[in-house]
Amino acid sequence: QAYLKNLYQEFGVEKVLSALKKHWSLEQAFNYFVKSKKHIVKKENIKTIAVYYTKINNGGVERVTASLINQWIKQGYRVILFTSQEASPYDFKYDKSAKRYVIPPMRHMEDRLIALKKICIEEKVDVYINNLWLIEYSLWEIILLNELGIPYITHVHGMFDFIFNFPPIRYLQPNLCRLSDAVVALSEASQTFYKELGCNAFVINNPTPSDLLNKPRCNIDSKHLLLIGRVTFGKRPLD
Repeated sequence: QAYLKNLYQEFGVEKVLSALKKHWSLEQAFNYFVKSKKHIVKKENIKTIAVYYTKINNGGVERVTASLINQWIKQGYRVILFTSQEASPYDFKYDKSAKRYVIPPMRHMEDRLIALKKICIEEKVDVYINNLWLIEYSLWEIILLNELGIPYITHVHGMFDFIFNFPPIRYLQPNLCRLSDAVVALSEASQTFYKELGCNAFVINNPTPSDLLNKPRCNIDSKHLLLIGRVTFGKRPLD
């Protein structure tokens, strides 16, 4: 670890991590960094929140991301929105005081890390929230941001068992959460799963639209179910 720190100082953390990505498998990288992580990065007096997802339209995570941006800004935080796709007329509405940056996709990792480092320093980002919770290559971002002293939060937008049922099996995803400084889960079951893995896990329910709050509950004895969502494997309609 001390040797890597020296390399970071000499060549820049983004350059070193990009080189490691080319020479290490994901298994080797996770094995090294999970073992070498000694403490959770914490920061007090949070003022600027950065959040990432590939886009901000046509999807459930996208809708939640836009809603959270609005909630954070109402609470007085500055928000930096990172996406990998340009703005679209179909984007969900979010407060335009949020500053949006389009960064390279993960297949261009070195360019992505360079952009992340530059923007996070310039914008004085205090915490980074990643909504792309199933992509193990986020490992390199965690190491970069932790070296900058920025806490990294993985927001898990689904049940924990999704990693076992979605091909290819995401067997490295739990290690992504182990490396994260915090994990946000949507249910107590998922929180328990990640806590058992040694993660700093919390439960925060997705925001509920105000027009649904006063709707009467359905009869729980009913045998009829209504499935709302795309009929795709990822939504698991056969369950």
